[in-house]
Amino acid sequence: MRILSHLRSLHGLPAALVGSGFVVALVLGLRLLGGLAPLELAAFDLMMQKRTAEVVDPRILLVEITESDRNDFGEAIPDEALFQLLNKLDTYQPRTVGFDIYRPKPTGNLARLFERSSHIVGVAKVNAESSGLEIPPPAALAIIDSYGFADVPLDDRDKMVRRYLFYGTFGTQNLLSFPAVLALKYLESDRIFLSEGEGEAVSLARTRSGNEERLVILNKLTADAGGYQGRSDFSREYSLLINYRSPTVARSVSRADVLAGRVDPSWVRDKVVLVGYEGESFADYFRVPYSNVPVPGLTIHAQVVSDLLSTALDGRPAFWFWNEPVEWLWVAAWGILAGVAAWWLASALGSPLLSLLTGPVVLFLLGAMVLVLFGQQGWVPLVAPAMAALGSTGLVAGLSAYERRAVQPDRPGPLAATELSIRQTSLLEAGRLPEQTAHQSDARSMQPVLTAKQSESKKPAFVGAKRQDAWLGRSIGPEGRYEIREYLGGGGMGDVFLAGDARIGRSVALKLLKLHLAMAETPALRLRFEREVRISAALESSHIVQVSDFGITEEGVPYYVMEYLRGKSLREVLTTESRLTVERTVRIVIQICEGLKLAHAGVQLRAADGKPELVRVVHRDLKPENIFLIGTSELVKLLDFGIAK
Repeated sequence: MRILSHLRSLHGLPAALVGSGFVVALVLGLRLLGGLAPLELAAFDLMMQKRTAEVVDPRILLVEITESDRNDFGEAIPDEALFQLLNKLDTYQPRTVGFDIYRPKPTGNLARLFERSSHIVGVAKVNAESSGLEIPPPAALAIIDSYGFADVPLDDRDKMVRRYLFYGTFGTQNLLSFPAVLALKYLESDRIFLSEGEGEAVSLARTRSGNEERLVILNKLTADAGGYQGRSDFSREYSLLINYRSPTVARSVSRADVLAGRVDPSWVRDKVVLVGYEGESFADYFRVPYSNVPVPGLTIHAQVVSDLLSTALDGRPAFWFWNEPVEWLWVAAWGILAGVAAWWLASALGSPLLSLLTGPVVLFLLGAMVLVLFGQQGWVPLVAPAMAALGSTGLVAGLSAYERRAVQPDRPGPLAATELSIRQTSLLEAGRLPEQTAHQSDARSMQPVLTAKQSESKKPAFVGAKRQDAWLGRSIGPEGRYEIREYLGGGGMGDVFLAGDARIGRSVALKLLKLHLAMAETPALRLRFEREVRISAALESSHIVQVSDFGITEEGVPYYVMEYLRGKSLREVLTTESRLTVERTVRIVIQICEGLKLAHAGVQLRAADGKPELVRVVHRDLKPENIFLIGTSELVKLLDFGIAK
């Protein structure tokens, strides 16, 4: 509330800049806490789905073992059946074969095939808890390091596969993933191999005439890359974002097609062939960004192999990201741009409401730019700058409306009176205005101050007068500062009126000691009323009344001045709504307790002898009529400490 008060004290472009900076800081704080990561990842998925699908990769063939094969053989496919499949594929001379089936202890012909084949790549399963292998590869393939782990990393929140591990560190060993080994084995024929990049980065390089030519650096995912935030686990692995090719990454055939000779040899010759399961009963399906339908793990491995081959051989760019400071600047730029644009539009058109049009325009430009960068394989924040832009637009439009109402006030409708967060009256005497809300004065409060004679002519007849109407039309205070206009209500000791503050041009609520009590000239009552003023001025809480001024009329009637706001008492709310939700009730009660907590803790007042005195305050009249709710957020204000003890 205090920040918003300071913002309202600014005007024009400075207010727009400061307000936009405030919104940007809030958005960046939320982003650093990871609150925007799910939305950023969802935006990534949406952009991935909207991309134009690429043609299938002709270098890859998928050989699927289907539900029909399981029906023929039972739960486990026999080693001999797998041998027949691999042996048949060998006749077509593939460059490399990825065997995506766990077989730690193959037997018979399958074991002998693994021993004599150098182009087959097997799989293992990692045990993250023991930093070892839960399922080892076939022994023959382990000896020549012709295997990789087939584990697929899932994002925590939605179990989506957006990335893969190029390699991971398990114990003291760095182990390449299954698709990475397959791609590197294929690239050996093109004299392309894995090389060290800058720092811890790795790259793909080609050797020509003994010289090394770097082709591409594989951009490792950092803890805060793209839409990710605070992923400390990324430091323990070398994750790469998958640049998915299309829903159909490569041509696929079944095991039965291969054995029956229904496969064109050109589909296999000098290609990467992946052999694995395809079928729901194999329980090897995963969610992916580009499709609403889960896909087999075999397809994901093929996507990664295609991504690596396309990056090395076709010049297809890998995904890239900005570092964290650049992303902060990106978010800040859009937030400030939207705020300044909203301020300019409000000034040019003279309508704060029309300045809200800035939001959709800025969002359109932001979305278009993000999509263009995504088409160039750049993943930059979308949700954070969008929130900063919308928040800045709304805040600047609100500030513009407030400023416009302050310059050209109009008479509000019937309002309720309340008192906002407290400051010491000494602040007002020093020239500082009390904290306000968006409720300003009516036109009559800007009229010239009444002269002494005019004020004298409006004095009420006190003799026998007990009605509040005697004050209406009067101007009280120094130089007739407060013009009393309307009776709002009262309690046991005082009456509350709507008044206009001629000095600063706003409406206020003014409380006077009741006429019959003032005429009784009882010193104890006046002391009690003055004590109420001192206590109210000292209670500095956003949930308790605020006093902005006090004094004594010419007739000797004490009064004090409070803020004048729109809102409803809890009694009015309960009259129209028979029951409040639990969440709403808790929110209101918590704010009531916050206000009472300060009062019970006590405030420092100066005693008659000049020494400080700690005064602990008990409200003693806490009822729905004295609990006031302001705005859609229902900010709670406690009213009427007049009978406080």
